[in-house]
Parts: sequence; C-alpha cells; structure tokens
Amino acid sequence: MIRDYASDIASQMKVQLSNVTVIEGRKLDCFDAHLLKLDTDDQQISLLLYQSELDELQSNFVSDRLEQRIRTALSRLQTLSAS
Repeated sequence: MIRDYASDIASQMKVQLSNVTVIEGRKLDCFDAHLLKLDTDDQQISLLLYQSELDELQSNFVSDRLEQRIRTALSRLQTLSAS
C-alpha cells in the first residue's frame, strides 16, 4: 500500500520513479520502522517509515505528516537528479 501511495504522490509532483522498494524493518534488526527507497533512473533516496505510520495508512487514515515527509524526500530526489 505504501508503494502505491508514494507512487501517487510522485506522479502528482511529476517525478518519474523507476522503482519503489520497502525494506522490512526486521531485516534491519528494527521492529518498529521500515526503509522506503525511491529511485529514479540515476538517483536514489531513502526514507525511514515508522510502523505506526504504515498502520494508519492501512486503516485508511492518511497522515499529513507522512505525506509531507514523502513530498520532502521526492523534492530532494528532484534536486539530486537536476544536479
């Protein structure tokens, strides 16, 4: 679900993502957070997502904070791609 949510925001911002990946926190020895990787053809940025944010998204509660964090990461990705 978070992949679709991040992709939708990227589309709104006209950011062409080549890949959106979620790395489970357990693989990183972290049980309350996950890593969201957003890739363009030439750049990548990662964002730490907390389990509570994913739980809220799953229950159809979209947090303004989560949306803003994703938008900020995508803006940084745009800046990296432009340089």
